[in-house]
Amino acid sequence: MSFKERMRHARYTRLLGAMFVLPVIVVLSFLDVVPLSTGATWMLLLAFVVGLIVFFTRFKGTAKEG
Repeated sequence: MSFKERMRHARYTRLLGAMFVLPVIVVLSFLDVVPLSTGATWMLLLAFVVGLIVFFTRFKGTAKEG
């Protein structure tokens, strides 16, 4: 595996992890289970939406090059 492939895979796994964690934090924050301000919660929701856009445009929903 080349350096570029490893870097791409690292970005993919980091983005995929964020796509699972951010919505959970946002929902728990809106339910007042996690003590975050409303502004921080909206920023996390925005980061999740941007992550989805990047995931489907850059990686086309898969981890493979192509």
